[in-house]
Amino acid sequence: MKLTIQEKIKGNNIFVRIINIMNSYFKKQERLARISLKWEQYIERRTGRITTFIFAIFCYIPVIPDIIGTRILYKKIKLPYLIIAVIIGKSTSHIPFIFLGKTLIQLLGIGVK
Repeated sequence: MKLTIQEKIKGNNIFVRIINIMNSYFKKQERLARISLKWEQYIERRTGRITTFIFAIFCYIPVIPDIIGTRILYKKIKLPYLIIAVIIGKSTSHIPFIFLGKTLIQLLGIGVK
């Protein structure tokens, strides 16, 4: 199953229908430009910057691939805030596994004492 804008995906399940609706909506460049313009106007306010920062954190949680998150946030958020958002988003997924691994090693007594 390909997720491209140029072609329609065949199938009847809800995932296919949602993707086809999204593809048909974003096919026109005017719609993309209008969404981008609204976002740029929203960023001018403080609440818009905070919301974009929180959105950036969620973009770097492993549910969304990093390349999509980076492309969505391109020129929308300043670099220092993007780096902080990446650190927060990635640490929410990696730190629990580090502590889980450390705990398992301690329970099994495998590590160097």
